[in-house]
Amino acid sequence: MKREVLELQVQAIRHLARSVPDYAWPEVLRTSLGEDIATTEHRSGTKHFVRLMGYLPGRFLSQVRPHSPDLLRSLGVFLGSMDKAFASFHHPAADRELKWNMKFAPSTIRGSLHHLAEPEGRALVNHFLKRYEDLTLPLLPQLRTSVIHNDANDNNVLVGRASAAPVHMN
Repeated sequence: MKREVLELQVQAIRHLARSVPDYAWPEVLRTSLGEDIATTEHRSGTKHFVRLMGYLPGRFLSQVRPHSPDLLRSLGVFLGSMDKAFASFHHPAADRELKWNMKFAPSTIRGSLHHLAEPEGRALVNHFLKRYEDLTLPLLPQLRTSVIHNDANDNNVLVGRASAAPVHMN
C-alpha cells in the first residue's frame, strides 16, 4: 500500500474521532519518534510501511445473533453519521483511481471484458456501457462526492458497549 493511502486512512480516522465523538474509533499509535507511519525493511531489502492501531473491544456483527431491529437501526445511524462526517473530509490520496469509483467504471469494465467468453455477453455489456458513458458519465461532475468507508460488512463492524452507541467500525 502506498504511504499516501495510509496517511489518508490515519487522517480519516482522526477526523471521525473529532467529528463523531459518540462512537469508539481506533487510535493511531505513534512510534517512539512521533511518527504515525514507520518504515521497516525486511532482510530481503523490501521496505514496508507499518502502522499501529489501538485495540477496540467488541464482537464482529457476524458473531452477534439475532440482528435485532434496534441493532440494525443503530448500524444505519452509525454509518449515516460516518458518511455525514466524511462530507467535510478531504485528502489528496482520495482522488486516486479505484475500480469501484463510478468515474472510472468504463476503464474498469473494458479491462475485464476479456473474461466474458461469449460475444453476445460482451455486446450486451458494451451496449449498457455506452449508455452509461452517454447518459450518466457527463452528469457525474455535477454531483457531490466525498470519501466513504464503503466496506461495512458483518466482519468489519464491531458491536459492543465501549461508547455511548453500540456499533463501531473496525
